[in-house]
Amino acid sequence: MSDRYPEGGFSLPVGGAKVDEAAAWLAARPPHQRPHPIVPELRKLFGLTTSEACAAIREAGRMRSP
Repeated sequence: MSDRYPEGGFSLPVGGAKVDEAAAWLAARPPHQRPHPIVPELRKLFGLTTSEACAAIREAGRMRSP
């Protein structure tokens, strides 16, 4: 445990319009139409950070879930 973060850690909020747009784009595509590897492609297409690209992938999965 760090003296600087006595709670044991911290997390930064990740999200926003770019992440939502990337998630919607990804969720709308069938698996065979999704680029591989996906993280670098989302970063390039939507100007995301790696963390934001991962958040977009998680959100796209939630959008596809029933």
